[in-house]
Amino acid sequence: MFNVGTGMETSVNRLAETLIAVTGVQVRPEHADRRDVDNIRRRVVNIEKTRRALRWVPEVTLEEGLLRTVEWQRQRDLERGAGSVTRA
Repeated sequence: MFNVGTGMETSVNRLAETLIAVTGVQVRPEHADRRDVDNIRRRVVNIEKTRRALRWVPEVTLEEGLLRTVEWQRQRDLERGAGSVTRA
């Protein structure tokens, strides 16, 4: 199993902001009270195993990767004739 990411710390808030910007969907993220299991303040995906084993390095930014993913999903929805949940 491999972790794939940018190798850079990204907060959940920043991820939400980026997804909102990329999708164009106007939503307001909801914040819940911190739980006892949430004592870890920061999490960063470690991609070193992926770098070593697969000789893989990130080539696009988080924003570009999310944009490509949303565009791919929108195209897939069109091909299936489904209503898109990733609307602009």
